[in-house]
Amino acid sequence: MCSKSRQTLELLKNSGQEVEVIEYLKETPTADELKSILQKLNIKPEQLLRKGEKLYKETYKGKSFTDEE
Repeated sequence: MCSKSRQTLELLKNSGQEVEVIEYLKETPTADELKSILQKLNIKPEQLLRKGEKLYKETYKGKSFTDEE
């Protein structure tokens, strides 16, 4: 878990929120689960991309994606 995730988790726990941690690299969410998350967050799929990662910068930076991609 990255430092930002740990900090956010700590804030949520300290505020009394019930939290379910899902390690998405170990348990890949289904397309339906991702759609549900996007709806709850009210964001576009592209906003979930980790744009600071080397793979993104080398392969996908500057490309446009549809919501289904």
